[in-house]
Amino acid sequence: MTDSDIMRHRLRNQLLGGSSHTSAATVVQWMGCVQADDYAAAKRSIAARLLAPRYNDTDRLINEGLLRRSFLLKPLPALATAADSARIQPFTLSGVQQAGRRLHRMLGIDAVLLKQSRRRLEAALRDGQQLTRVQLAPILGLGPQDLRMPFLLMDAELEGVIRNGPLAGNTFTYQLQPHAPTNYDAAEALWLLTDRYFRSRGPARLQDFVAWSGLSAPQGKKGIAMARLAYQVVEGEAYWYAADMEVTAPVIRRMKELPKDGEFRMAYDS
Repeated sequence: MTDSDIMRHRLRNQLLGGSSHTSAATVVQWMGCVQADDYAAAKRSIAARLLAPRYNDTDRLINEGLLRRSFLLKPLPALATAADSARIQPFTLSGVQQAGRRLHRMLGIDAVLLKQSRRRLEAALRDGQQLTRVQLAPILGLGPQDLRMPFLLMDAELEGVIRNGPLAGNTFTYQLQPHAPTNYDAAEALWLLTDRYFRSRGPARLQDFVAWSGLSAPQGKKGIAMARLAYQVVEGEAYWYAADMEVTAPVIRRMKELPKDGEFRMAYDS
C-alpha cells in the first residue's frame, strides 16, 4: 500500500469518490458523526456524500429527532444518529466535560454560574418550551454574543438538563432533556466508535483515531484490538482499516467539494 493508495481508500471510505446513500441518516451513521459547529457547512458535507443533493433530508431528520446535534467527542457540536448518540455519549462524557472545564477557567466560568445557569434553563424550558440561543441569552443574563453562552449551554447538555430540539428556520432550539437510564456498555461504545471511524476513514493511524475521537492512546489501542482491524505498515507506520475492506486501491474518477472544516480535514492528525 502506498501513500496514493491510502488517499484513494480514504476518499472512497469517506463516500467522496462516489456514494449510493439516499438519506442523511445512513451517511451520518456510516461516518459515526459529522462535525456540526457550522450547521450549514455540516449539511454541505452530508450532501457531498449523497447520491444526489436532492436526497439531503438533514433538516427533517433533526426535527423528527432521528439525528441529534450534541457534544459527542469534544467541546464541539457534532451530528450523530440518535441511536449512536445514546450509546456513545455516556462513554465519552467525562472526557468532553474535562476538556470543557479547561475552557471554563479561561473564560471565568465558575461553579456558581454553572449551577445558576442550569437552574434558569430548566425553568425557562419547562412545559415543552423550545427556545433558541438568542432567546435564552437574556434569561441567563448574557448578551447573545457573550463567549460564555455556548459553554453554559454545553455544560447544561452534558449535565443532562437540556438538549438540541427542532430547528426554527436554520437555527437550533433547545429543550429539556428527558430523563434516561444511566447504564451503558462501555465496551460496546468503544467498539462502535472504533469500528465507525476506521470503516469510514481508514486506512488511518492510531494517532489519527485518538486526535479525532478525543480518547487516550491506551483506549484507542484497546478499541483497535476489539474491532479486530487489519493493517499494513507504510513507511514504518501502521495504517489500520476494517478487515473486510477491499484492499485493491479504488479508481477515483471525480471528487466532491467539501467545506474547509469538513470531515476529511478533521479526521486525521496532521
